[in-house]
Amino acid sequence: MTFDFTTLAFLAFAATAAIAALATITSRNPVHAALWLVLTFFSVACTWIVGGAEFLGIALVVSGMAWTAFLI
Repeated sequence: MTFDFTTLAFLAFAATAAIAALATITSRNPVHAALWLVLTFFSVACTWIVGGAEFLGIALVVSGMAWTAFLI
């Protein structure tokens, strides 16, 4: 496995998404949980964009932000 820029970016965004998802479910403050959820959505969208699924990444950002605003 070669570690070029796209592979490293994908791994970094995937690790960020996993950590943010864990922080979302362990956060006691609902506002902090919503902010961690936004970071999770953004990180997953970035992994999709790096993977070549740009439409899914943009759709996740748009719908994720709308649902997060609805939750708050």
